[in-house]
Amino acid sequence: MASPHTSSEFGPISGDMNILGNHFTGSSLTINPPDRNDDYLQHLRRINPRDDKDRIQQIKGGLLEDAYDWILEHADYKRWLDDPNSHLLWVKGDPGKGKTMLLCGVVDELQKSASKSSNPSLVSYFFCQATDQRLNNAKNVLLGLVFLLVNQQKSLLSHFHELYGREGKELFDDINAWVALTRIFRAILADPRLPRTILLVDALDECETDLENLLRLISETSSPASSSKVKWIVSSRYKSMIDEEFRTVSHKIALSLEDNTALISHAVRTYINRKVEDLAARKPYDNSLKNYVESYLIQNANDTFLWVALVCGQLMESQVTTRSTRQRLGSFPPGLDSFYERMLIQIGETDDANRCKRILATTLIAFEPLTIEELRALDDTFRDDTDDDMEAVIANSGSFLTIRDRLVYFVHQSARDFLLNKASHEILPDGVQRKHLSIFSQSLQILSEVLRRDLYDLNNPGIFVDEIHKPSPDPLAAVRYSCVYWVDHFIDGQIHGDMHCELDLRDGGRIYTFIRQKYLYWLEALGLLGHVSHGILSIARLEGLPQMGTQLRDFIRDASRFIQYFKHAIETSPLQVYASGLAFAPEKSKIWDLFQKEMYHWIRLKPNVPPDWNGRLQTLGDGFHALSAAFSPDSKLLASGSNDGKVMVWLVSTGALRHFLEHDGLVWSVAFSPDQKLLASGSSSPNQKVLALEPSSSTVRIWSAVTGALKHHFSDTGDIDLVVFSPDSKMLASCSHGSKVRVWSIATGTLQHALQHREVQSVAFSSSSTLLAAASTNEIQVWSTATGQFTRVFYAPFYIYLESTSLPT
Repeated sequence: MASPHTSSEFGPISGDMNILGNHFTGSSLTINPPDRNDDYLQHLRRINPRDDKDRIQQIKGGLLEDAYDWILEHADYKRWLDDPNSHLLWVKGDPGKGKTMLLCGVVDELQKSASKSSNPSLVSYFFCQATDQRLNNAKNVLLGLVFLLVNQQKSLLSHFHELYGREGKELFDDINAWVALTRIFRAILADPRLPRTILLVDALDECETDLENLLRLISETSSPASSSKVKWIVSSRYKSMIDEEFRTVSHKIALSLEDNTALISHAVRTYINRKVEDLAARKPYDNSLKNYVESYLIQNANDTFLWVALVCGQLMESQVTTRSTRQRLGSFPPGLDSFYERMLIQIGETDDANRCKRILATTLIAFEPLTIEELRALDDTFRDDTDDDMEAVIANSGSFLTIRDRLVYFVHQSARDFLLNKASHEILPDGVQRKHLSIFSQSLQILSEVLRRDLYDLNNPGIFVDEIHKPSPDPLAAVRYSCVYWVDHFIDGQIHGDMHCELDLRDGGRIYTFIRQKYLYWLEALGLLGHVSHGILSIARLEGLPQMGTQLRDFIRDASRFIQYFKHAIETSPLQVYASGLAFAPEKSKIWDLFQKEMYHWIRLKPNVPPDWNGRLQTLGDGFHALSAAFSPDSKLLASGSNDGKVMVWLVSTGALRHFLEHDGLVWSVAFSPDQKLLASGSSSPNQKVLALEPSSSTVRIWSAVTGALKHHFSDTGDIDLVVFSPDSKMLASCSHGSKVRVWSIATGTLQHALQHREVQSVAFSSSSTLLAAASTNEIQVWSTATGQFTRVFYAPFYIYLESTSLPT
């Protein structure tokens, strides 16, 4: 320790301090990470679509060429492949129609063609799955696509160097990852070294997080103007959001499976023939039984691959003999929902009915697939069960669940949809919210039993998370899910007026007790698991609950400040929570007061930090000069304009960067529309003329506040100092430096009025949107927004500045 006085993020203090190689000086904390040369490859490998494709094909019984080769000769597919103006093929169809296996086959065929070509193409793909947290968000879709691209062409890794060199692992993990990865992805697609590239995304409708952003990215990169070398294939069920976004794509080709019934019917028959041959190879079917089974399947399949696969899976069970095959087959009605109903009846007839339904209920409510250990931990019913016992119960759960690499999955999204939407009264008799609360209660119980300081017995607060080897057995294995999601289940289980919910939020309740006793141990565990960012979101969600005990709210607020200030340190070296975290926490911090005994004993003198947290809640952005900022009307978003032409939109609750928008020049003004749907930005020219001898060209841009898409682009002369929306969100006024006020129509994107005024300082609409006023140094002029006609002028012997709320109707 160089000095008893050091510095922290809380205020100005003198000196510096080193804690196991981590340096604190000035007003910052520096973690010195190990050499991360080419680490981005390691982090990209977390999402490997090749493994997911192989797993999907294995679960579905293998890829059958005759079941997908029809599309290769389809006119729409050929047109998409050969037409230089067609960059998006959208394959859409109902559940169970074989979309996923169809795209698996297309991937194989495209890769075969690429390997034989003298100018090989790059082929990258991703298979979304709503029931798997790794595969149901836009960020990981992008990670998967990029991973396969850079593996095929290593030179594309150069696009990671600048961002990764500055941000390290957080480029992939933090709340701004989508924005950073989008920039890298666009740079890769614009790289002149990139050959012809085909990108495939299956089951877009199962991307549950940031689907809107992903759709916009696909739409924008599907235009010939974006890249003539890139083509997309995507598949999904019909979903209005997808349909609306893809309507904007010119030369898009939509291939509906329902419009190609003859081709699908032939493919399903081929698939049935293959499945019956497999059955006959394992069971002594004679020709008569083979023909009977094949005929029944053909008559009842309704051109649905999944139904055939599920029925054949039931017939393959050891207890189904050749003698009982006809009877068992006849018990399966046509249609997926009817099949699932029959499976529920069968479960109800078994001795394990209650245990099967409990596993189905937990799996149904979970936010991601659970391991067998996690399933057992989340329900005391199974506490004494062995792995074999658990697997036997899962096997008895009809055709709803399957196990792969110790993870329990739904066999198909339609199975989950059926249980949730049509059988929840049977699987969740007490309701969805009660099950959420049950998982929350069990999670808090097992976390309280397991969590402690230095859970992995590392005895090294300076060890980096990448250097940590999990012990065997891993004490976090059974509680990993609970550690990440206990707050989410509590929030989603809120029942208005419920006594248990109210008790949990009181002082002295279970959450109060957990925070007081286990908070720092929980942060350590989140650091070990790589989920500190999710912890920030969890605390923010708790903080947002309206009714809470006074002491608990104070603890939650303090806990929020603590995790946000020390996020990077805990993510990098989890045990720093007991070193730099406690050392630099203010002495009035409730977390410090509760856990000061946990600070490493060799830190004998606590740095001289301010006694309390300062007023700064967050610092957004890094390395840019902000010229303007504006909150959305609901205070959930914050927009900023900078001197390098960037417009950024942040989520206030977490500091996540929602949109990164490009605007030329210096962005002097940003504004949200009152209906919160739009964001406007105004700039000056990026090339300022010396002494303003020539007029500069400036712009006003209007963006979607939801998607970040550019809606309108207006050009003007002179710097744009101010942009203001009318209260009805139908007009935008822009104020140019000097004497110009322009009024634009939002609906048409056209100039409505060009108004002249001397030395304009500010503008404001009346609350009825019928009048517009512009103020100069000592006068206000008022115009009609309908006609643009001047109506009156006001004079004052002092400086005037207008706000929209100050102008009467």
